[in-house]
Amino acid sequence: MLASVACLALPGCIYDELLATHVEPGGSVKATMNMGPEMDSTAMGEATKEPLTINGFSPNLTFGLIAGADTAGATALADLAKPNVAVQLLITPTSVTRLEIHLGGTGCVAQTGTIDLRTDNNKNFSGDFQADGTVSGSAAPCQLAGTLDAIPVER
Repeated sequence: MLASVACLALPGCIYDELLATHVEPGGSVKATMNMGPEMDSTAMGEATKEPLTINGFSPNLTFGLIAGADTAGATALADLAKPNVAVQLLITPTSVTRLEIHLGGTGCVAQTGTIDLRTDNNKNFSGDFQADGTVSGSAAPCQLAGTLDAIPVER
């Protein structure tokens, strides 16, 4: 018992992590592939290091975005740290920004496209995306489109 009480007072103790405030997934990601049915998921952003990420998981949709700025001196992380700002990120074969979704039993990895991200008053992420890519594990073409709305962010 005394060891447990002493651990609570020590920095780095596992209890610190258990008692810390954590961001829970929320908001929504809606996505379509090849103009098929729209699927949705909750998601969560992580903006503690560059590049930032947004991930969402549901039985219908898995969404993964790595968002980084390719311009020297710019960072998506710094740009999106304030409320009510917007940035446009380009997906190219050489960019830091990556997007992949899986829905309907197949996935699509973006090769080219744009992602428009913005923050609201609470610094949650919203935006939209449109990209052309290839089906996961093949060279077949695919198209992605969708929106993000009020995604909570761990900072």
